[in-house]
Amino acid sequence: MKPLFSILALLFLLVAAAPVLAEYLQGRVVDIDRRQGQMEIVPSRQGRCSAGNDSLPAEDAELSGAAAEQPVLVRAAWFPRCLEVGDQVYARGEFVAEQQDLFAAEEVFACRRRGGHDPTGVRSRFQHHRRQMKMRHNRGGMHE
Repeated sequence: MKPLFSILALLFLLVAAAPVLAEYLQGRVVDIDRRQGQMEIVPSRQGRCSAGNDSLPAEDAELSGAAAEQPVLVRAAWFPRCLEVGDQVYARGEFVAEQQDLFAAEEVFACRRRGGHDPTGVRSRFQHHRRQMKMRHNRGGMHE
């Protein structure tokens, strides 16, 4: 009974840990049509990485020459509101087998905040603390 349980547990862990692969496409937006749910981008980098990882793998090389200048049609159910022509965009999905210039996107990432990302709010709390300390330090009479 004990060996059977350990084998089943091992099998479960192997199946649960198997990564689901998705293709990522990165590029610059050339044209966007929100009504039809499609946009054209000029790819700068494309590759495969796991669905849980939002960053592109480092070993992906930049596309060069004619391949980098050929626009790819990206179809998605939804685009971010702030997405405009000329923006950098990242799309997760897969290329359609019949057409290699058509990318069916499940998610589109764009409009990243400039100046850093603070999902936990720790940086903003540090800044708040610094401002309070500065105000306490400068409190009082005239400084010469």
